[in-house]
Amino acid sequence: MEKYKLKNMNFQSFYNSIRFPNWKKKIFPYVFFSLALLLFGTVIYLFSRSSLETSYELNAITEGVSINTGNNSELIWFFENAKLISNQTKDSYFSGSLKFNDSTTITIKRVSLGLCAISIRNTVNTSVGTLHYDAYKKRLGKSIHIVLDSIQYRSHQGSTIVFPLNKINGFISTPSPVAQETDMNVPILREGKVSLLNTSFNKKTVYQAGEYILHTGDQFKLKERISPYYGFLTINENPCMNLNYKVAGSKGYIQSPGGLIHSAESTLLHKLQNDIFYQWLSLVFGVLVVIASLFGAVNDVKDMFK
Repeated sequence: MEKYKLKNMNFQSFYNSIRFPNWKKKIFPYVFFSLALLLFGTVIYLFSRSSLETSYELNAITEGVSINTGNNSELIWFFENAKLISNQTKDSYFSGSLKFNDSTTITIKRVSLGLCAISIRNTVNTSVGTLHYDAYKKRLGKSIHIVLDSIQYRSHQGSTIVFPLNKINGFISTPSPVAQETDMNVPILREGKVSLLNTSFNKKTVYQAGEYILHTGDQFKLKERISPYYGFLTINENPCMNLNYKVAGSKGYIQSPGGLIHSAESTLLHKLQNDIFYQWLSLVFGVLVVIASLFGAVNDVKDMFK
């Protein structure tokens, strides 16, 4: 009989220690904390997936720009009263359109209020493109030069030069940072900015996720390009040229004179500040952490007064 009572008391003590109300009080904070950690991990995962969709928009005043058409070129520029310099023919003025071939590199230079010099070459194909003018069609050679002069006069006559940058699968690059130069007449970037544009989680809203100022002599580069370049180049009565383009990529950086390099990419903080989806996730995460902390603190206080 004594043994039976002892066993019964031991069983009752064990049952009291694991009965549901006490167990629930002990496990409740851990459940909330685990949910908070799971939610935080979800935020990090979604951010890492969406960070590849950053769109870079460059607006710059520059003395030079290099463009490579890449593959599947659809680039066509119209020229009016432009001077053509080629080894095939003597120098002459023309008005017409030039359709560029694939892998053609176009280097444009205009310092201050001077003329605009365009060098076009192709080391892959035997021609930079086809020139259409006066109902004629002419296949150009591997290297040509085009000069646009009297730009201020053209602007005063209401003619602004605009070159579209449609579906550039190669690259668009501003001049390299100033270093050990051997020529005093080196084109540089005058000023500009790079805006980072992100798409919200539901793909319905585009917001600015950051902005970086380009100072004189800086150069912006894209390490990992996802989409073609789209934009335009404007040449008018103002000094130099105005370059504007958009391109999607995952990593960009800015290089300054002297070799200083710093990244220009979207961060988690940008998304938390601008994307309503990530803001709500962060709010829920914070609420779960606060509830778990308060519940644990209340239980500790109760245990102190028992």
